[in-house]
Amino acid sequence: MTLSAGPALAIGVAIGLLLALVLAAVLRRGPAEAPATAARPPGVLDTLPVAVLVLGADDEVLLSNRAVDDLGLTHDGVLSTLPELRRLAALARSTATAHEADLQGVFRPGRAPAIYQARVAPVGDGSVAVVLEDVSDSRRLEDVRRDFVANVSHE
Repeated sequence: MTLSAGPALAIGVAIGLLLALVLAAVLRRGPAEAPATAARPPGVLDTLPVAVLVLGADDEVLLSNRAVDDLGLTHDGVLSTLPELRRLAALARSTATAHEADLQGVFRPGRAPAIYQARVAPVGDGSVAVVLEDVSDSRRLEDVRRDFVANVSHE
């Protein structure tokens, strides 16, 4: 399923704004500062429907929004799950380019497995910005559409 131009543009603008805010927050942090726990971002980040976090050079969480807490991705200021996300972060650091991947699993305890699209981009000093978007519903809808078209074509 593809988004029409309006929602796609809105999502693109939101993610661009988000990354600009994250980059500004990381750059404001002095090189000698090493927060013990993740900082709470400005209120606008908590309103986003996507999980956003900035990981330091050792995968410590420098900045996160409420969606990250809801997914249970961190513990005591450190990324606690998703080895695939750590791999993507290391790849983004080593290549100095952004990377995307789909991550599947149980992200919220007691819920069905979900599919999240992860986007990881380097922001300097070994830090990376991470955006996780739940794409489970759109992928399921795409599968239903594909099966429907295959069945209609077969008949």
